[in-house]
Amino acid sequence: MKHTKVIVALGSNTRQEEHIGKATELMAHLLDDCQTTPCLWTQPIGIDSDRFLNTLATGTTTLTQEALMKQLKQLEQLLGDSREQRRKGIVLIDIDLLQYGTTKLKEEDWERPYIRELEELIIHN
Repeated sequence: MKHTKVIVALGSNTRQEEHIGKATELMAHLLDDCQTTPCLWTQPIGIDSDRFLNTLATGTTTLTQEALMKQLKQLEQLLGDSREQRRKGIVLIDIDLLQYGTTKLKEEDWERPYIRELEELIIHN
């Protein structure tokens, strides 16, 4: 089985430490060799809310890109996140696949300063 390296972004603006902690714990069951960067507090982008706590997780997977994305969305739902809450500016947990193998996804996220800062932490660890 081929293992593909991935980078996943996690963020929360509600009970941030609790939700990031639970999500990273579950990510360790989803990704082999799962490691996370230190967390970074950021101001919200595009919504009126409390600050976000963000981290990047790296690891490898034997899942296809589509299967991994589906698993990540299921993790969000398992942790209680919903579209209805997001419409109210409540993001319990946001989990986005940013890179699968050599393919970068969500190009607009890569432009965000905090993603670049967290990516530097991956490179130097």
